[in-house]
Amino acid sequence: MQDASKQVPQPSSNAQRAVVLLLLEHPDGLASPELIIELDDLAPDILAEALAALADEGVIAGHEERVRVSRCAWHLDALSLICA
Repeated sequence: MQDASKQVPQPSSNAQRAVVLLLLEHPDGLASPELIIELDDLAPDILAEALAALADEGVIAGHEERVRVSRCAWHLDALSLICA
């Protein structure tokens, strides 16, 4: 595990935030095409990179079909640690 203070933000950091905040508005998640429509201001490669990074970190699940935030993300949101 890396020291958080030494991590360099990924190029897709803003895209990752946008994905998580959007998915928190949709408890049942979104199908991939819906996600693409909702986040149409993101370049497809940036969105794909953000989804892959979030999936790798366990923040989202169901990357292939219906994308949802993880239980952990919901809990962090309930603790008001995720702010829009």
